[in-house]
Amino acid sequence: MKIMIASDIHGSKYYAGEMLKIFHEEKADKLVLLGDLYSASFRHFDEEDDGIKMSMTEMLSTVRDRLLVIKGNCDNSMDEMLSPFPMLDIATIEVGDNTVCFTHGHKYNIGNVPPNFGDMLIYGHLHQGFIIKEEGKIFANPGSISCPRNGSAHSYLILTEEKIILKDIEGNVIKEAGV
Repeated sequence: MKIMIASDIHGSKYYAGEMLKIFHEEKADKLVLLGDLYSASFRHFDEEDDGIKMSMTEMLSTVRDRLLVIKGNCDNSMDEMLSPFPMLDIATIEVGDNTVCFTHGHKYNIGNVPPNFGDMLIYGHLHQGFIIKEEGKIFANPGSISCPRNGSAHSYLILTEEKIILKDIEGNVIKEAGV
């Protein structure tokens, strides 16, 4: 199984399109989005937001059957209503011999792990990608596909049964680790 993991699109139709293009180029089986899909800012729902959300919803619906979406701190109840897919607070799946927990990162993260999270905790929210191995566990963050912080790259993760890879949107490997 090959999983692409991205986070913090924040309403960028351009980077959502790039992400979907990369998803197909990577020939991934599943796309996990770690929240903050639509909101470009903390403003209230308005017509501009409505257009962004509807366009993003249409784009993401093209891979709906292979999509797992986590709700971020900027995603609201209106986002959940508009989305044709569920937005979960936390999700756990098996990838090979590993139990992988996905969350946004504003609540659970390397400093506050969820109970029984398994072998890997993968979360977004920080807009900076990393892979850390600590005490037999893996903590990873795909960074932000659209608005990275502190000079980090527009990035995403690829997870297979053998390894986890942090890549920039040009496909260059930033870091990788065996799982």
